[in-house]
Amino acid sequence: MAGLYVSVEKMHPPIGIQWPPANVPVRGCTHSSIELTHHEAKELAQGHVNPIVLVPGQGMMPMGARTLSKDPIFQQINSRRIMNMIIEQINRDTQWAVFEVNNPHLWTIVARDIGSRLEEFWNLGLLELSQEGEKYFVFCNETNNPRHLLDAGYINVEIRLQPVGTTEQILIDFTLGGG
Repeated sequence: MAGLYVSVEKMHPPIGIQWPPANVPVRGCTHSSIELTHHEAKELAQGHVNPIVLVPGQGMMPMGARTLSKDPIFQQINSRRIMNMIIEQINRDTQWAVFEVNNPHLWTIVARDIGSRLEEFWNLGLLELSQEGEKYFVFCNETNNPRHLLDAGYINVEIRLQPVGTTEQILIDFTLGGG
Protein backbone atom coordinates (compact mmCIF):
# COMPACT_ATOMS: atom_id res chain seq x y z
CA MET A 1 0.00 0.00 0.00
CA ALA A 2 2.90 2.39 0.67
CA GLY A 3 3.97 1.86 -2.94
CA LEU A 4 0.46 2.70 -4.10
CA TYR A 5 0.56 6.00 -2.17
CA VAL A 6 3.85 6.89 -3.88
CA SER A 7 2.51 5.85 -7.28
CA VAL A 8 -0.58 8.06 -6.91
CA GLU A 9 1.59 11.00 -5.77
CA LYS A 10 3.85 10.60 -8.80
CA MET A 11 0.84 10.53 -11.14
CA HIS A 12 -0.18 14.00 -9.89
CA PRO A 13 2.86 16.29 -9.63
CA PRO A 14 4.07 18.50 -8.05
CA ILE A 15 2.39 17.40 -4.80
CA GLY A 16 0.07 14.44 -5.20
CA ILE A 17 -1.17 14.01 -1.63
CA GLN A 18 -4.51 15.60 -2.49
CA TRP A 19 -5.37 12.55 -4.60
CA PRO A 20 -6.79 9.60 -2.67
CA PRO A 21 -5.04 6.25 -3.14
CA ALA A 22 -8.27 4.48 -4.09
CA ASN A 23 -9.57 2.73 -7.19
CA VAL A 24 -6.02 2.38 -8.49
CA PRO A 25 -4.66 -1.07 -9.39
CA VAL A 26 -2.14 -2.50 -6.95
CA ARG A 27 0.78 -3.48 -9.19
CA GLY A 28 2.11 -6.98 -8.76
CA CYS A 29 -0.96 -8.14 -6.84
CA THR A 30 -3.03 -10.72 -8.68
CA HIS A 31 -5.38 -11.96 -5.96
CA SER A 32 -6.07 -11.88 -2.25
CA SER A 33 -6.02 -14.79 0.14
CA ILE A 34 -9.63 -14.01 1.05
CA GLU A 35 -12.10 -13.14 -1.70
CA LEU A 36 -14.64 -10.60 -0.47
CA THR A 37 -18.15 -10.30 -1.79
CA HIS A 38 -19.40 -6.84 -2.70
CA HIS A 39 -21.60 -6.87 0.43
CA GLU A 40 -18.65 -7.81 2.70
CA ALA A 41 -16.45 -5.12 1.17
CA LYS A 42 -19.20 -2.54 1.63
CA GLU A 43 -19.59 -3.47 5.32
CA LEU A 44 -15.85 -3.14 5.86
CA ALA A 45 -15.85 0.24 4.12
CA GLN A 46 -18.62 1.47 6.41
CA GLY A 47 -16.35 0.53 9.34
CA HIS A 48 -13.57 2.75 7.92
CA VAL A 49 -11.62 -0.21 6.54
CA ASN A 50 -10.35 0.05 2.98
CA PRO A 51 -10.74 -3.48 1.61
CA ILE A 52 -8.69 -4.52 -1.39
CA VAL A 53 -10.99 -6.16 -3.91
CA LEU A 54 -10.63 -7.77 -7.31
CA VAL A 55 -12.20 -5.58 -9.99
CA PRO A 56 -12.73 -7.65 -13.16
CA GLY A 57 -10.56 -6.41 -16.00
CA GLN A 58 -8.64 -3.97 -13.78
CA GLY A 59 -7.04 -6.04 -11.03
CA MET A 60 -6.80 -5.68 -7.26
CA MET A 61 -7.81 -2.22 -6.01
CA PRO A 62 -8.37 -0.57 -2.65
CA MET A 63 -12.03 0.28 -2.26
CA GLY A 64 -11.87 3.70 -0.62
CA ALA A 65 -9.31 5.87 1.09
CA ARG A 66 -10.65 6.34 4.60
CA THR A 67 -8.96 6.80 7.95
CA LEU A 68 -10.16 5.38 11.26
CA SER A 69 -11.14 8.88 12.46
CA LYS A 70 -14.71 9.48 13.56
CA ASP A 71 -14.26 13.19 12.77
CA PRO A 72 -15.94 13.73 9.38
CA ILE A 73 -13.25 16.24 8.36
CA PHE A 74 -10.50 13.65 8.69
CA GLN A 75 -12.27 10.54 7.41
CA GLN A 76 -10.60 10.81 4.00
CA ILE A 77 -6.89 10.00 3.94
CA ASN A 78 -6.04 12.78 1.49
CA SER A 79 -7.55 15.46 3.78
CA ARG A 80 -5.62 14.08 6.74
CA ARG A 81 -2.37 13.98 4.76
CA ILE A 82 -2.85 17.56 3.54
CA MET A 83 -3.42 18.79 7.10
CA ASN A 84 -0.43 16.84 8.42
CA MET A 85 1.79 18.35 5.74
CA ILE A 86 0.54 21.91 6.33
CA ILE A 87 0.93 21.70 10.11
CA GLU A 88 4.40 20.20 9.86
CA GLN A 89 5.52 22.82 7.33
CA ILE A 90 4.15 25.74 9.38
CA ASN A 91 5.83 24.32 12.46
CA ARG A 92 9.18 24.20 10.62
CA ASP A 93 8.70 27.66 9.11
CA THR A 94 8.04 29.33 12.45
CA GLN A 95 10.58 27.72 14.79
CA TRP A 96 12.76 30.82 14.59
CA ALA A 97 10.01 32.89 16.27
CA VAL A 98 10.47 31.31 19.71
CA PHE A 99 13.80 33.16 20.04
CA GLU A 100 12.41 36.60 19.21
CA VAL A 101 10.83 39.33 21.34
CA ASN A 102 7.17 38.44 21.64
CA ASN A 103 5.34 41.60 20.59
CA PRO A 104 2.93 42.90 17.91
CA HIS A 105 5.75 43.28 15.40
CA LEU A 106 6.59 39.58 15.74
CA TRP A 107 2.92 38.62 15.41
CA THR A 108 2.71 40.54 12.12
CA ILE A 109 5.78 38.76 10.75
CA VAL A 110 4.59 35.32 11.86
CA ALA A 111 1.13 35.89 10.36
CA ARG A 112 2.73 37.12 7.10
CA ASP A 113 5.07 34.11 6.89
CA ILE A 114 2.26 31.64 7.54
CA GLY A 115 0.04 33.44 5.02
CA SER A 116 2.81 33.23 2.44
CA ARG A 117 3.16 29.48 2.98
CA LEU A 118 -0.61 28.98 2.78
CA GLU A 119 -0.62 30.94 -0.50
CA GLU A 120 1.88 28.39 -1.86
CA PHE A 121 -0.41 25.56 -0.77
CA TRP A 122 -3.34 27.35 -2.43
CA ASN A 123 -1.38 27.69 -5.68
CA LEU A 124 -0.54 23.97 -5.54
CA GLY A 125 -4.26 23.14 -5.36
CA LEU A 126 -4.27 21.86 -1.78
CA LEU A 127 -6.85 24.33 -0.45
CA GLU A 128 -10.45 25.20 -1.34
CA LEU A 129 -12.31 28.47 -0.98
CA SER A 130 -14.35 28.66 2.20
CA GLN A 131 -18.08 29.35 2.08
CA GLU A 132 -17.19 33.00 2.72
CA GLY A 133 -14.97 32.98 -0.38
CA GLU A 134 -11.70 33.11 1.56
CA LYS A 135 -8.69 30.98 0.63
CA TYR A 136 -7.50 30.87 4.25
CA PHE A 137 -7.33 33.11 7.30
CA VAL A 138 -4.41 33.76 9.69
CA PHE A 139 -5.12 35.54 12.97
CA CYS A 140 -2.28 36.59 15.32
CA ASN A 141 -2.72 39.71 17.48
CA GLU A 142 -3.38 40.88 21.04
CA THR A 143 -6.79 39.15 21.07
CA ASN A 144 -5.32 35.63 20.93
CA ASN A 145 -2.05 36.62 22.63
CA PRO A 146 -3.03 37.98 26.06
CA ARG A 147 -0.39 39.18 28.53
CA HIS A 148 -0.29 35.96 30.61
CA LEU A 149 0.59 33.92 27.49
CA LEU A 150 3.24 36.42 26.45
CA ASP A 151 4.80 36.24 29.91
CA ALA A 152 4.90 32.43 29.62
CA GLY A 153 6.68 32.73 26.25
CA TYR A 154 3.83 31.59 23.99
CA ILE A 155 2.72 32.92 20.61
CA ASN A 156 -0.77 31.86 19.53
CA VAL A 157 -1.79 31.79 15.88
CA GLU A 158 -5.27 30.90 14.66
CA ILE A 159 -5.44 29.49 11.14
CA ARG A 160 -8.62 28.66 9.24
CA LEU A 161 -8.44 26.77 5.98
CA GLN A 162 -10.26 24.20 3.91
CA PRO A 163 -8.25 21.36 2.35
CA VAL A 164 -9.43 20.03 -1.00
CA GLY A 165 -11.91 17.22 -0.63
CA THR A 166 -13.55 18.63 2.53
CA THR A 167 -16.71 20.65 2.84
CA GLU A 168 -15.88 22.39 6.12
CA GLN A 169 -13.23 24.80 7.27
CA ILE A 170 -10.66 23.53 9.73
CA LEU A 171 -9.40 25.57 12.65
CA ILE A 172 -5.74 25.15 13.59
CA ASP A 173 -4.94 26.72 16.95
CA PHE A 174 -1.17 26.84 16.63
CA THR A 175 1.02 27.64 19.65
CA LEU A 176 4.72 28.41 19.51
CA GLY A 177 7.20 28.56 22.36
CA GLY A 178 6.63 28.13 26.04
CA GLY A 179 8.68 28.48 29.16
